[in-house]
Amino acid sequence: MPKLRHSTVYMNKRNQFYRLVQAKKGPEEICRDLGIHRATYYRWLHGMKEHFELNDREWTIETKTKVPDIFKLNEKELPDELSDGHEFRKIQLIQEYITMQEINQSPHYVNHIFRICNAAECTPEQLSESLEAAKTHFMKFLQMFPSEQTAENYRKAMRKFLQFRGITIPPRDRIFSGGTDSKGDYAKVYLSLTELDQVAKIVGEDAGSEYEDLFRVHHEVFARPTTMLKWIPNFEATHVDIDGKSYTFGQASILEPKQKKTYDKIIIDPKALKILSDYSGKRIVTDSEDLYERKYAKALKRGYVAIGKIHDGQTYTKGQEGWLFYNRPIYCIRHSSAVTWMHRTSFDASMVANMGWEKVDTLTNFYAKSTSANMMQKGVCYYCNPPSIKSSLPLFCSPLHSLVWYNNGRMAK
Repeated sequence: MPKLRHSTVYMNKRNQFYRLVQAKKGPEEICRDLGIHRATYYRWLHGMKEHFELNDREWTIETKTKVPDIFKLNEKELPDELSDGHEFRKIQLIQEYITMQEINQSPHYVNHIFRICNAAECTPEQLSESLEAAKTHFMKFLQMFPSEQTAENYRKAMRKFLQFRGITIPPRDRIFSGGTDSKGDYAKVYLSLTELDQVAKIVGEDAGSEYEDLFRVHHEVFARPTTMLKWIPNFEATHVDIDGKSYTFGQASILEPKQKKTYDKIIIDPKALKILSDYSGKRIVTDSEDLYERKYAKALKRGYVAIGKIHDGQTYTKGQEGWLFYNRPIYCIRHSSAVTWMHRTSFDASMVANMGWEKVDTLTNFYAKSTSANMMQKGVCYYCNPPSIKSSLPLFCSPLHSLVWYNNGRMAK
């Protein structure tokens, strides 16, 4: 195991933390200013109480907000450190791991590691004794893992933790592969406008109106799932004259932490634009990441069943459209939105990629593949040159004409 060293940056951040607490700054402000996770705030605060004399009133003020329980899979009676996520973080090995990841400014996925240990009924030491042991315990975890969610982040967590423990994972390892679940024959995964409305309604009924709002905006801006949850809408309403009439669309910027890049987004759908104006300056959904993933995925999956994209009880092979709808219900939105935007721009992959992908090839290979049929549809526009036979997704010669069509009751010129 690598030797733990406290860098100057890390110690300076801890010292800043102490000063901010003593200055009566709140948890949200401190986490924002220092760029630390809420769980790190509470861990450092408890350490501060052990080293400094804080009177009861000060301590009550600073800790009155209850730390939420961490979702777990195994409800058996287990030792506290395997049944309580907060107790799990007190394990010496886990504390050292968290500190090392924070020094390296890298996500630690400790809640994911906790769920793996909880499900497999093993300690972090047992989980990381060897690569073989890690695989055995991880497979036990997968047996309890909800089918409506993806295990990709849990594999990331295992790779990071095993790397910290000095264990080498072979390239293309079948269990802890570094590949993404998104790759496969998913470049035609999309929802028609009718299906979009049906799924939105079901998501609202199942998870709440705020999730319906989030879904409609999500399908318009195609941010990554976690990015979408944490994004605070900041958009600018822009007006453009088309055929002698003024129309409004939205412009927004979204930072994608995974790519460390900010993308400029365009919002055309009037429903999504209205929702964004209602949530300006505040998050659309305020649930924890764990609860958000569970509620959103469950509601989406129910919607996909209702519109016939998947069927309960049916098994899908990885690489098929049904597999993605069944196993990665949230990520399907990014795929569907990409296809929708390709249709809005007359299949201009470069224009669409500029709003969410570093490379055009990534978009066209894995999200919105162009076909020979698409080539024959060039020039078709549901606003200025509508076809006699309509397809499942409207086509446009430009984003401007798609803007007019959406705002004119979806009618041709």
